[in-house]
Amino acid sequence: MRMILEEALRKLFILHLLISVLPASSDSDRPMRNIEISQVDTGDVLEFEVVIMNEGERSVCGIHVDCGKFASYKLVDPGVFHRLSPGDCLVLDGGPLEPRREVRFVYMSDRKFPMHRRDATFC
Repeated sequence: MRMILEEALRKLFILHLLISVLPASSDSDRPMRNIEISQVDTGDVLEFEVVIMNEGERSVCGIHVDCGKFASYKLVDPGVFHRLSPGDCLVLDGGPLEPRREVRFVYMSDRKFPMHRRDATFC
């Protein structure tokens, strides 16, 4: 029993050492964690709605989305979302998305374009 207890204490000590030397993880160095992107079929033919939300407590700027070869038959306000190059779309012209706020837009296409967070910074 004593050997088991000593082994457990040794492992706890090692774990404590590891935790104390690792850098602290916080949202301050990970703004992309705060950005959520959802996309739904609106029910209208070929129409999709995208919602990009800042779920964090700080404003996020320079939000880039991996958007593939995004294109729309319906004009999307370029101040809200526009393709810079294949695979790189910019949200709000790079401006801030305030905490707990979202931006929405609708596009029309014969297919749904997968969209994923690519890059962002805190303002």
